Amino acid sequence: MSTFVATVYGRLGRQPKEIATSTGTAMAVAQLAVNTAHAKNPDSTTWLSVLAFGRNAESLLACGQGDMLSATGRVQATSWVNADGETVEQLQLVADSLHSSRTVRPRRNATARNTVRTGSARGAVCPVDYLNA
Repeated sequence: MSTFVATVYGRLGRQPKEIATSTGTAMAVAQLAVNTAHAKNPDSTTWLSVLAFGRNAESLLACGQGDMLSATGRVQATSWVNADGETVEQLQLVADSLHSSRTVRPRRNATARNTVRTGSARGAVCPVDYLNA
């Protein structure tokens, strides 16, 4: 199995899934559609599985289907046998860092008017009262 480090930017294909681990470590997985268009194939899309642990898993779970996401980490080729007995191969990125479009511009809703940015890389917002405590 070969690995390399890459930064990719794309759109989440579906809601990220939380995965239970025996150690209790937060773990999440999502599918990311990355535009790999070029002159010979202007509609090319590559699907990557994004795997995250700890705080990155929590950040990934805060994202939803259709959100834009940038991920940096180790890319590896994985394979498994599906229920039909066919071998499936897929690229998987084990995230060292994640940045969503919400990092720059959090979603606005009725309660967001009373929140401020914490400046964290996770793109979290927290209540103003918490910062002033």
